[in-house]
Amino acid sequence: LLSATVRTAAFEAPLLPPFRESLTLTYGRIPGRVMAEALEQSRDRAREAPPREIAFFIRYNRGLQGYVLTHPEVESATSGDVKYRHETRETGDILLDLHSHHGMPAWFSGVDARDEQGLRIYGVLGQVTTQPELALRVGIYGHHGTLRPEQVFDGVTRVVRIEQNVEEVDASVILDGRTAVSLWEQLRRGWEVITGERDA
Repeated sequence: LLSATVRTAAFEAPLLPPFRESLTLTYGRIPGRVMAEALEQSRDRAREAPPREIAFFIRYNRGLQGYVLTHPEVESATSGDVKYRHETRETGDILLDLHSHHGMPAWFSGVDARDEQGLRIYGVLGQVTTQPELALRVGIYGHHGTLRPEQVFDGVTRVVRIEQNVEEVDASVILDGRTAVSLWEQLRRGWEVITGERDA
């Protein structure tokens, strides 16, 4: 479903061309409507009493020739944690492993780093009922590289990018150069401009 390169160490090699991190999605980017559905379900779960986090898999369904939103097998879900089976074995159809932080910022915890050992994209939705944030990174068997939303989603522009260090979290809002628009509003708008399935 994807091929990627990420930086695991920094060193100078004068005779080699500059290293560039990369991501290629075999079946193209995920339509924004799929993320809109995940965000809406996250908001519904956050409004429950007590509020709870929720987890998703975005899979490529070869029969439907498109991406679908599914739920993993959940062991427990609270207001500050959701435990679920990450299916770290390569099932071949999971592109994005996503979970929500209903009232907290979107960032990857130490627990996430321990659990995210597969070859796929990982994401966190944060502050889903107020000012939604989205953090994304690609995982290559325990090595991770930060991604921008527009690298993964079609119809979701550069709304929020999370630059994260394990010791310190810096969440920076990217305003498309003009105006602050919530992730939910960007997704709603993006839903209207999605153009059909991409070729395999």
